[in-house]
Amino acid sequence: MKGAVSVATGVGFSLLLRVGELVALNRGHVAFHTGPTSYAKVTIAKSKTDQSSKGMSLFLACTCKNSSKLSRAECPFHVL
Repeated sequence: MKGAVSVATGVGFSLLLRVGELVALNRGHVAFHTGPTSYAKVTIAKSKTDQSSKGMSLFLACTCKNSSKLSRAECPFHVL
């Protein structure tokens, strides 16, 4: 459980999610894309500011490939 909390905290911080948006996420809301550019597409189904209830997609890219200061264990994409 401790690992899940740290992953949720890191993803929530990286995507600037509200607590309600973070709690509502499940595995079906995340799609991984790999290749020259690796990223995760996170779909937020419902948000406090989404008055038309269309939802939105946010992208979480790999940041450790282009940074000598960030390890794979600290990269939000790889932690997810």
